[in-house]
Amino acid sequence: MTTINPRAIFGTHTTDFSKAVLLPKPQLTKITDLPAERQSQLKQSLAEVENAFAAIRETQKRTQELEKGYESNEFSPRSITLLDREETLHQIGYVSELIQSGQSENYSLSTSYNGRITTDFRQYVYWLQQHAKSLEGSDAPSTLAQV
Repeated sequence: MTTINPRAIFGTHTTDFSKAVLLPKPQLTKITDLPAERQSQLKQSLAEVENAFAAIRETQKRTQELEKGYESNEFSPRSITLLDREETLHQIGYVSELIQSGQSENYSLSTSYNGRITTDFRQYVYWLQQHAKSLEGSDAPSTLAQV
């Protein structure tokens, strides 16, 4: 019996197939041609696979339903030190608006800056202002609005 050279498959491109070996066609069998015991095993395996897929579909359906009704009251900002100047100014404006509108009371916050931790939105804005000032590279007092 001749075997296929792996280089013929994975090697350089060739148009010479004179040494290629054709594999025999698989012997297809109807399930009814198999012994009763093997038929039973295959039917049981098929039922197990169908049940597994049904469980997956049900889990996906429940997950989608839960995601539709999920509402988080946690404000999770990016690390202040990772923000560039534009993002910092945007956060200052956004969080200041939350505070002024009273919406910040509906959210919880936990963030840190330079090893300090806060849950206070006003402190977070102050830290953002400090970060914006440090990005300017100036020791002058911040001209950003206080909240």
